[in-house]
Amino acid sequence: MKLTDYLNERKLWLHQATAALAIGFICLADGAMSMVYHLPSVASNSAAVASANNPVKERFLKQRMDFFRSNLYDKDTVIILSRNFDGYFYAAGGYYNPMNLPGSTEVMLGAEIDSVVQYIATTKYPIIYDALRPWYDWYVKDTFVRAIAKYTTLQKTSVDYTLLLLKPGKAQTPGKLIPGPRTVYYSSLGVFNKYVRHGPVITLNENFTVEFVATPDLKGLKLDNLMLGNVSDKVPFIGMFIQQDGEDLSQYKFKYGDGTKWCEGVSFKLSPGENHVLITVRKNMVTVYNNNVPCGEVNTGSVIKNSDGEVFIDEAYAGKVSELKIDNQ
Repeated sequence: MKLTDYLNERKLWLHQATAALAIGFICLADGAMSMVYHLPSVASNSAAVASANNPVKERFLKQRMDFFRSNLYDKDTVIILSRNFDGYFYAAGGYYNPMNLPGSTEVMLGAEIDSVVQYIATTKYPIIYDALRPWYDWYVKDTFVRAIAKYTTLQKTSVDYTLLLLKPGKAQTPGKLIPGPRTVYYSSLGVFNKYVRHGPVITLNENFTVEFVATPDLKGLKLDNLMLGNVSDKVPFIGMFIQQDGEDLSQYKFKYGDGTKWCEGVSFKLSPGENHVLITVRKNMVTVYNNNVPCGEVNTGSVIKNSDGEVFIDEAYAGKVSELKIDNQ
């Protein structure tokens, strides 16, 4: 190759390289200038998006935070098993996370998952489990469900059953309710294999207890659904009964008559599965427990007037009452 040809070829390459660099620089400069030019509108739009209300999401989060606040103390220590939202719940309620682990979206290692299961098994703190957004991925679902079922006891649920409040330890399932010397009515309904409609007429003292084991059919519960009682068909406002109460179809209330009116007792919520309900009446004080968890105490201001009605478990009750015991005290 001649020297002149080499120099010409070299000069052409330099021109091409310079043009390519110039084009790249112009593109970068144009992009930068465009960004600077549009920066005010980008910032304004970002601020508007960040501050815009999302009524559906805000209502959803408020309902869930209401459940937290109604069942936990401020700045309480709690284990929250909720994927994506656990950080929000901890921050919004000022709650403390006792687990020395990253957020749910960062947990990837098997050792970290084992650590959470160990916390569930040994913790002394309450646990809130978000069934709508489970903390775990599908491939460890059974591991967490088994741990929750084995080591915790269901205490309360949200209205839609997607938030569960669990307490540490496994409550003992109720055994057979054994009649004692003060029992005025007892029935193990598995023997009868049907609802009781013609039980005995009983006499109740001012102090008595009603204890039963019930498993509700949550899909079949209805408004004002009657469960059991001994009210009279002839005389109003005497005897006692348990009836569905309020908008929540799984909520029931114990009431009794004093001869002039129905005295409002304590409302209690039937959870999925077996419920061991104990209702204690001490003259005008009514206390209710469900699965050893206090449901409340009410002063009715009056005492029960005995009924001439028979003890019954209503056929329309959506569920099963497997045992019933009524004691005078």
